[in-house]
Amino acid sequence: MIVCGIIAEFNPFHNGHAYLLEQARLLTHADYLIVIMSGDYVQRGEPASMDKYCRTKTAILAGADAVFELPVTTATGSAEYFARGAVSALDALGVVDYLCFGSESGDLEKLKELSKKEFQPKHSRIQCPPSSEAVSNDSAELPNNILAIEYLRALDHLHSPIKPVTVRRQGAGYHDTSTPEGSCCSATALRPLLRSLSDISNPYTATHSQTSHGKSSSELLRQLSCFVPACTVPVIEEYYNSHRYLDLSSVSDLLFYHFMMHPSEDLTDYFDVYGDLADKLQNALSAKRSADLSEFRNALKTKDIAMTHINRAFLHILLSIKKNDIDLLKEYKYCAYLRLLGFNREASPLLNTVKTKARRPIITKLADAKNKLEPDQLALLEKDIAASNLYQQLALFKETTVFSGEYRQPVIIASRT
Repeated sequence: MIVCGIIAEFNPFHNGHAYLLEQARLLTHADYLIVIMSGDYVQRGEPASMDKYCRTKTAILAGADAVFELPVTTATGSAEYFARGAVSALDALGVVDYLCFGSESGDLEKLKELSKKEFQPKHSRIQCPPSSEAVSNDSAELPNNILAIEYLRALDHLHSPIKPVTVRRQGAGYHDTSTPEGSCCSATALRPLLRSLSDISNPYTATHSQTSHGKSSSELLRQLSCFVPACTVPVIEEYYNSHRYLDLSSVSDLLFYHFMMHPSEDLTDYFDVYGDLADKLQNALSAKRSADLSEFRNALKTKDIAMTHINRAFLHILLSIKKNDIDLLKEYKYCAYLRLLGFNREASPLLNTVKTKARRPIITKLADAKNKLEPDQLALLEKDIAASNLYQQLALFKETTVFSGEYRQPVIIASRT
């Protein structure tokens, strides 16, 4: 049995991701593909465009055989923490032979060479270039190259036997917002389409059947179908019939509530909140410069503190992810447990092997977690549970869908046949 691992956010899953999965299977001759995927919040410091269960289903329908959750503590960290957590999870599964990842470079030896060099601060606050065309494809400053380098470093750090394989990114750059037909566009370009689709279905905001751009739901879905696998379109449509699109502005009131209720709190206790950012944040709160989150964040941004870093810091404050949580996670080598989100119905041999070889407890039912985890592991899992419950509370249309909570969410089982 040959198993290849993929690390992803799939925010949303698009044709570029389908290409990566296809190439991963082709290059490694893998029998199975295992994905470690961010949960309901992503690395740039925002809620995901769709919840983890919807994104899991799209990934399985489009080629993945099993999807495990990357816990919120590492999924929302800088590239270093994101990579450490994801690679550690793949390693802990005990069955993964290869790690396949996309990169702008496409040159594994060049990436290995770059991984030996220090090119950014430890907490990775450098802002990425706005487009992959801005610098050479071999630059260590490009988004996918940054993660690729950190994956290689994480493999070295763990002394993992997993072999790295890279696929050159196809189509638009990571930050490209254009959607030309007949090409692989970026997830960045697709998210505005998802927001428009959500606005049409949202009973709180929709006043007619078309968006402000004059497009109907069917027209948006047709446009979306140019860039995502056809099998995922009905899943996305169904999701936005009951969920609203979330971003950081969706939690702005909660953030300001926290700031107002805890004005003297030591913000440096939170993960990614360093002293300089904490000072600027307290000064901005004292000055009461703006109640608008976007303007408030802009007041904090400097050449040394990127907006993505501010977003992550805000998210950690909101979700109460503190530095001592990360210290605790490090005791488990960045992977305290393995939570299965979903699997391909035909992949039961893979899961049976994982159950016998995994070096961390596998969680399929949250109700069983107390019997499988140590208190510290359970405390970290509860961060995921609380974060996802908040996400669903904010995302669900209350008039059409009942909020059931994480404990009642089943593992997604899908079939491609």
